[in-house]
Amino acid sequence: MLKKLSDALPREYGNGWDERQLRYCVRVAEAFPDKEIPNTLCSDLNGSHLCTPMFIDDPLKREFYMDY
Repeated sequence: MLKKLSDALPREYGNGWDERQLRYCVRVAEAFPDKEIPNTLCSDLNGSHLCTPMFIDDPLKREFYMDY
């Protein structure tokens, strides 16, 4: 499913939507189900800063590292 989506998105939204990027988007949505958290973080940080905490499965540990 992500492969099909990654093929279709660049036609509509430009480059940068490969399958790997979409997997990261899914992971961010899973790690931060409260949509306000990624919105707030994205205004302060770039995408690479979300990479480490988004792979921490324990929500308490993830919040510890995000609370800087």
